[in-house]
This record gives sequence, structure tokens and C-alpha cells, in this order.
Amino acid sequence: MTWREAGLNAPLPSPRRRHRAAGLPSIPDRVFLGPMLLRGIGIWTGIRVLVVLGGALIAQAPPTLQVTPAAAAWLTAIAGLLGLLESRRRNEHILHANLGVGQPVLAAIAALPAALAELALAWWMPA
Repeated sequence: MTWREAGLNAPLPSPRRRHRAAGLPSIPDRVFLGPMLLRGIGIWTGIRVLVVLGGALIAQAPPTLQVTPAAAAWLTAIAGLLGLLESRRRNEHILHANLGVGQPVLAAIAALPAALAELALAWWMPA
């Protein structure tokens, strides 16, 4: 029995349906993306504060904000790892996996605010 024979209309595709090319990773919907990016900013801020204060304690000097490419790469990688662990702590990785979003994409999304912030710091505070 078809939809029309049963007196029902055929289901229409959702207008907000997202299409993606085969083989490309899927990113989360903006409902999930916004809070993930905000958490990424918070994680980067915490890491940056700890690095500045830890460097001041070790050097026995006033806190200074040093921006080097190596430090930026390490802070971005650490922010991505901590963002992924935060997603796993909240069990969001299961939901995102069901929606087709892998854990490498979640780590990249968590690292994106850190990478952009480090780039802005490098531009704003040249060495």
C-alpha cells in the first residue's frame, strides 16, 4: 500500500535538511556548535591564565604574556584535547556520533577558538 492509497500525503523533506559531500566530515548543527565554541573560549582562557601565572611563579618575575609560534601550537593542541575530554565527560560525543560527527571534528571545533585567539594575540602583540 502506498502513501496515496492510504489517504496520506507523502512525507516532505525537511527544509533545514543539511547535505554534505561524501567523504567530508560533518560539523554539528548550530544549536550544538555555539555552546561548544563558548566552552572552547573558556578552556583557552583558563589555559592561557595558568601558563602566564605558572611562568611568573617559575621565573620569580612579574607575569608576562609571551606569544611564540610553538607556544601557540601547544596551547591550541591542549585546548583541543581538553575540549574533547569535556565533550566526553558530558557524554556529548555519543550524541554527536549518532549525528555523524566524529571525535576528531569535536577536537578541532574545541581547538578553533584557541587557534583564532592565539592568532589575534600574535597579531596584536608582535614579538
